[in-house]
Amino acid sequence: MISKNGSIISILLAAALLGGCATMNRSECLSADWRMIGMEDGTRGATADRLGEHRQACAEYGVTPDLFAYQQGREEGLENYCQGASGFYHGKAGHSYKGVCPNYLEGEFLAGYEQGRDLYRIDRDIADIGDTISQRRHKIERLRDRVADKEKALIHDDTDKDQRHALLHDIKKLERRIGHLRGDIYDLEYRRQQLEADYRSLEARVYF
Repeated sequence: MISKNGSIISILLAAALLGGCATMNRSECLSADWRMIGMEDGTRGATADRLGEHRQACAEYGVTPDLFAYQQGREEGLENYCQGASGFYHGKAGHSYKGVCPNYLEGEFLAGYEQGRDLYRIDRDIADIGDTISQRRHKIERLRDRVADKEKALIHDDTDKDQRHALLHDIKKLERRIGHLRGDIYDLEYRRQQLEADYRSLEARVYF
């Protein structure tokens, strides 16, 4: 099973491209190989409702899907989809599982799916922390600009004693805010390092 990983992923990617459209055109309906269409749908984990979409698309051309051929092909496609490596691929990509796998294959699929899903969640959390750090740094830059403006006003010849006192108060207040933001960044970077270590540890245990 593990030796098939490369071919499984190739099939999944190809099926995703083929399945991008929700309907079939006239030429596709008239020349349809329903077993192959079923296999493509099964390989990308489409639900049984997909056949209804094909039936609706082809009805205006007077074409009725071959139910038996489609179901046979879809079952063959699900044999490709419902494997541990496939589950891992879909979980890691953040895709949802629609419960299409038969009972005798679902356990293996879900084992891979959950491992991939765990990596997806950690990766998403790392990205969220990165966004938050960027926001904090941008806010620090804006505050530093305000500090610089007030420092210029502080040394201006026209600034009187009371104004200087107020400016110094404002500068100290801004510097405290900057300090708090820097503390937040430190904590966030530490948390990100922990998550990255968790990701590497989990990834090393993946057996798909």
